[in-house]
Amino acid sequence: EIRAEIKTKSIIVFGKVQGNITVGERCELNSRSTLQGDLKAARLVIEEGATFVGKSEVTSGVRTGSNSRPEIVRNDEPAAPLKAAFRRSRLAFPSQSVAKSGPAKLGVECPHCGFKQSEYAAAKSTMCRQCGGSFSPAAPKAREINLRTAGETQPAPAASDHPASMLKKLEGFWGEEGSSTVRCFECGATQEVIAAASSTICPKCSAHVDLRDYKITTNFNRAIRTHGEVHVTPRGGLSSSQIVCRSALIEGKLRGDLHCSGTCTVNSSGKVAGRVSAAHVLVERKSEVQFFRRVRAKSVEIRGHMTGEVIAESAVVIHRNGSLNGNVTAKSISVEKGGMFSGQLVIGSSSLTQAELLPAKPPSTTPNFETPGFVQRLLQEVVSEFHGRFAKS
Repeated sequence: EIRAEIKTKSIIVFGKVQGNITVGERCELNSRSTLQGDLKAARLVIEEGATFVGKSEVTSGVRTGSNSRPEIVRNDEPAAPLKAAFRRSRLAFPSQSVAKSGPAKLGVECPHCGFKQSEYAAAKSTMCRQCGGSFSPAAPKAREINLRTAGETQPAPAASDHPASMLKKLEGFWGEEGSSTVRCFECGATQEVIAAASSTICPKCSAHVDLRDYKITTNFNRAIRTHGEVHVTPRGGLSSSQIVCRSALIEGKLRGDLHCSGTCTVNSSGKVAGRVSAAHVLVERKSEVQFFRRVRAKSVEIRGHMTGEVIAESAVVIHRNGSLNGNVTAKSISVEKGGMFSGQLVIGSSSLTQAELLPAKPPSTTPNFETPGFVQRLLQEVVSEFHGRFAKS
C-alpha cells in the first residue's frame, strides 16, 4: 500500500496506490489492485477485477527534444566505386540479365470434377475454380485399377446409384441454406427459421416478425424492428424513433435510438444524437464521431476517434492511432501504444465513488474552542453534573 506520487518509466500495480502516477511507457493494473488518483501514461492496461477512480490521460509516447534518438546519416561515398564497376559490367555484357526467381507452380487436378488448374507448389490446400470444392494439391488423386480378362464384361451400374446421388445433392442443397433462431419482439418466444426467409409468424402470440435487411440510401424516419441488418449508406439518414436490429453498419447520419443484439459498426464522421446500445460497438478507422448520449455495450472497440461517455459490461479496447475523449465505466480497459484516452475512468463497481476509497479519519479528541456554542455547551454539562452529585450527597 503506497500513498505518494509515482514517476517512473513503467509500472505494474498489484496492491493499493493512493496518489498520482506518471508513467513514460506502460502502466498495468493487475486484478484486485486499487488506484485512487490521476494517471498519465503512454500505454494503459487495466485487467478485469481492478478498481480505478480518477482522471486518466493516455497519450502516444513520442519522444521530442534531447531525448529523441539522433538521426542516422549514412555515408554513401565508399559505395561509389562499386556502383561504377557494376555499370561497367552491365555495359560489357548487355545481353546478360539477372532472372528473378518466383515461386514454383504445378498443374493439379480437382478430385471432385476433374478440372485442371495451376497452383503454387508450397500450397497446402486450394479451391477448385469450377466446382468450388476444397482439396489438397500435394495429395495424389486416388484411382482404382480394375484388372479383368478379355472375356469378362464390365458390370452394369446398380439401379439405386442414380437416385441415391440425386438425394445426396438435394440434402446438400438444403443443408447450405442453414437455419437461425429468432425471438419474438412481443412475447419473447423463440423459433427456428431458414436463412432465406424474409418474415415469419410467432407460434405463440401470432405476431409478425420481420427478418429482412434494410439499406438506407435516403432520409428514413419510420420505426424498424427486424432480425436482419440495417445499413445506413454515406448518403442516407436514419431519424426513426426506434431502431431494433441484429447488426448495424452506420456510414451516414443517425438521429434516432439504436439497439443491436449483435455488432454495431460506426464508419462515419459526425454527431449522433440518439442512444446506442449493442452487444459490441466498433468505431472504425478514419471515423470521427461524437455521441451526445451514453453508449451502452458489453464491449467497445475503438480504432478511430470517438467523443462521448461509455458504459461497458466487460472491456474497452483502444487500438493504435485510436482516441477516446470521455468518461468510461467498465470492468477492464486496454490502451495500446499509440492510442489516446482522456477523461474520468471508473474500473470495477459502477456505484463506487472516490470518497469511498478515502480512509476514514478518527474523531479528534482535542477540544476546539473556536466552534460556535462550544463554551455554552461545556458550561451546561458542568452545571448538570454538579447538580447530580449534590443531590446524591
